Amino acid sequence: MKIAGGLAASFIVATVAATGLASPASAEGFEGNYTMQLAAGEPATWTVTPCADDPNHQAFIPCVHAADTGSKYTPWQADASLSVGDWTLKVDRPDAITCDDGSFEPSQVTYSWNAVTLLGVLAFNFPGGCGDVPASSLAAPFSLTPNNPAPPVEA
Repeated sequence: MKIAGGLAASFIVATVAATGLASPASAEGFEGNYTMQLAAGEPATWTVTPCADDPNHQAFIPCVHAADTGSKYTPWQADASLSVGDWTLKVDRPDAITCDDGSFEPSQVTYSWNAVTLLGVLAFNFPGGCGDVPASSLAAPFSLTPNNPAPPVEA
């Protein structure tokens, strides 16, 4: 069984170290294209745009819309909100887990990443399946790398 993106599905404990990457901690500066890379597995492309109900970034809670494409898994899209320095989104994935026989198991996956370092963790509850694999909670680290970084802000 594997987590979508190519990681072996077992309890994965990850320590995410800050790397000093420069990235804005606001919705306005976060728009663009990113490569989402799990610790092991093929990358996906995230396109980040303003939330439909907040195109001018006026909401009290910052919000962006993320669309995941460019991998062998089912594309998805969801809104992420910013709270206490971390972006978080939840999405129902029909292919969250790849079983050893090549079939898929669905799950709601939570993605959470630091607004400055762009390092995060995806997590979900596996209800059991893939033969006789018991239910468990799974997590995997990931990183986002800007493909088209925003131009520097002039002082």
